[in-house]
Amino acid sequence: MQEVKTSALLAARLRQLGYEVTDHVGKYDQPNATCYGVVTVMRNGNGPTVLVRTDMDALPITEATGLPYASTVRAKNATGDEVGVMHACGHDIHMTTLLGTAKILAELKSQWHGTIILLLDLMR
Repeated sequence: MQEVKTSALLAARLRQLGYEVTDHVGKYDQPNATCYGVVTVMRNGNGPTVLVRTDMDALPITEATGLPYASTVRAKNATGDEVGVMHACGHDIHMTTLLGTAKILAELKSQWHGTIILLLDLMR
């Protein structure tokens, strides 16, 4: 429930590509919890509607690969302890693939018709 920066980055990039963006989508069981889901739509005339969904949640895991692109992000967990966080479980590639798909579809609008809905969801 802390994907503030990730959801903002994705929403901004999708807006730049020409998608209608609705952010802070979703609901948790906790009454005051903020949800950071993102839904985007690109309408391009009559045709089928296609939904593409991806996960974007991060996990409280310190990335210890030593790679130059390893996550160095720190955040407070549910108990208030500072922990390393990363988009493990392949969620980083999910988001990258969705952004690539969104970019290509926006660039090739003359070659397709219909509506594209992109859903960036948080696992819970």
